[in-house]
Amino acid sequence: MLRPEPDAPVDTQILFGEDVYVLSQKENGFTQVYGPTDDKTAWVRFTRADFEPVGESTLPPPTHWVKSLSAEMFSLNKQVGMLSMNSRVSVGKTIDSRTQVQCVAGGSVWVWSRHLAPIGDYAPDFVSVQQKFLGCPYGWGMRDGNPSIDCSALVHQSLLATGYDGCPRDSVDQRKALAVAIDPLGPLARGDLVFWRGHVATMTSRERLIHATGLPHSRVLYQSLEEVVRERLEAGKGPIQEVRRFPNYQFR
Repeated sequence: MLRPEPDAPVDTQILFGEDVYVLSQKENGFTQVYGPTDDKTAWVRFTRADFEPVGESTLPPPTHWVKSLSAEMFSLNKQVGMLSMNSRVSVGKTIDSRTQVQCVAGGSVWVWSRHLAPIGDYAPDFVSVQQKFLGCPYGWGMRDGNPSIDCSALVHQSLLATGYDGCPRDSVDQRKALAVAIDPLGPLARGDLVFWRGHVATMTSRERLIHATGLPHSRVLYQSLEEVVRERLEAGKGPIQEVRRFPNYQFR
């Protein structure tokens, strides 16, 4: 949350296995933390059902990451939770297509092996990763797609799944840090990032893009670039500000 208040807006999400550094605590139950994956400082509120900060993690180092949109966690053949894409876990034994992963406080749960990949064995194409989120609801500040995701998180999550290190969390910073600017009037290509004021989308071809948009569709979807340009102008969001391309990026 942006402020240590119950009604403060969500700024981003921390996924399982990501580093978290506790900075300070307030009497009303809020804890100020820093998450290096997003490079953000914000407030979280711990309840009895949440994990309390305990200093150094007692979990073993992560060995695998969740490559699917989500992975169900099972204990005694009952689903007990979900892991989001890019969550990092330490795996143990595998039995009948299920892999044991270490969970909080030294315990363990089981996930389907098909949802996991070794750290270092990353997705080859960030555009294909974004396509896994098609239909997910739009949600400001959300990263995991369950229940929702925002436009910059769609780019952030997909690049993280390819092993790309250093993608900023917010679209305004992504515009400054990712790829190189190209002529927005020239022919566009798969993987080009199109930036508007407060919004980012990714081209899947010369004419079509994928994005998480709140207005007017409220979900992750394909659209033509022409349609999105028109919608955003009609909504008073302004024209395209910049198009950026990853040089020599090999899409598969």
